[in-house]
Amino acid sequence: MAEHHLKKATWSWIVAPGARNTKRHSGIQYCPACLKNDVRPYFRIHWRFAWHTCCKVHGHALLDRCHACNSPVEYHRLEAEDELITVCATCKADLRTASSRGCVSDALKFQLVADDVLLNGIGTFQSSAMSISPWFELADYFVSLIRVAQRGENQTLSEFLKLIGVQLPMSPPMQPGNHLETLQTHDRERLLAALLPIMSVSKDKFDGALQKSNISKQGLAGHGLVLPAWIKNTSASLPRTLREKSTRLSARIDGPRPRYQVKRMMAKLQRKLDMAHR
Repeated sequence: MAEHHLKKATWSWIVAPGARNTKRHSGIQYCPACLKNDVRPYFRIHWRFAWHTCCKVHGHALLDRCHACNSPVEYHRLEAEDELITVCATCKADLRTASSRGCVSDALKFQLVADDVLLNGIGTFQSSAMSISPWFELADYFVSLIRVAQRGENQTLSEFLKLIGVQLPMSPPMQPGNHLETLQTHDRERLLAALLPIMSVSKDKFDGALQKSNISKQGLAGHGLVLPAWIKNTSASLPRTLREKSTRLSARIDGPRPRYQVKRMMAKLQRKLDMAHR
């Protein structure tokens, strides 16, 4: 891929390798089969792209953690005595021996589309051509919308995405505020699979979903989201405020908790379990 194209990409979609003597929550991605087949193993540059969650050569989901100790893969923490870049910096297990599962097909499809945008320097959305940065900014915005809807706090937003064809990830919602490139590979994989229908939707279906869902400008720009120029133009005819109340409820003492509170509790518990296995 051309270097000047890479510089134009939205930097929030680039996974940083980390700094020496620092630890991270997400690890550097890799494909065990690729490393195993290398005469001189190396980590591919495209494994650092946040939209890459699959190995298109082997059809496997990429990994970002050690299969032996579940620590994030951090080759920048290796010492000269380790000799090989394919060992875990924490427990020294050989990453090439890790087993892999098949990747989610829609996540791979989005990956191939994004690769094509970066390679050719142009993307399309609803038959409109746009350069690299606006295309990735639009994709990043829709990822944020999916994450808001997944927390179950806005029914009109959830209905809008459902009408487009988006299936929200069923797992506990990811921690708010974490940028896409800092999420673990399996979390990004689910998000990108949900993103594909939005980025490939027709204008008629998109506009119809806006009207049927009764969503407002506030619903599209809530939670501090920055509206891309394309969305600003599209939402110009929408009402400014919500037409129905948000499903955000105060905690009830004498009844069941709201769904979004249960999801947050589950996500918090999962993070504690992940920390315990590091």
